[in-house]
Amino acid sequence: RSRMSSPVIVQGTAVQSPAAQAAPHHGDGNQDDQQPPKTGCNDPIFAILFYGNLAAICYTAVAYGPAAFDSTVNSNSEDYSGYVYAAVITGVISFIFSGFGLTFLMQYPETMIKMGLIFVVVMSLVW
Repeated sequence: RSRMSSPVIVQGTAVQSPAAQAAPHHGDGNQDDQQPPKTGCNDPIFAILFYGNLAAICYTAVAYGPAAFDSTVNSNSEDYSGYVYAAVITGVISFIFSGFGLTFLMQYPETMIKMGLIFVVVMSLVW
């Protein structure tokens, strides 16, 4: 017997070969029925807001950035070890929490989704 003659069973669901599945057919077969795929921006308002936000960030960086660096360069204190330690500790802790969160999400996805939805509803009622 050939294994390819029977469908493959995956978690109780019969799965056929992708080559054996027929493409869905709509219309009477005219090529005029087919519409070209939509191109362009789906949310122009949010695209404009995004680019406006990006422009504001760039403007702020150009306008106030040099002054911030000048004040740092002019000061005689060049000991940044406290900032480096704080950044490293924060990064390690966030990496650990991200790993735990991802593991928990992979183990209990349904529970996490339900908890997220309940949290959103409760917070909207509290607000």
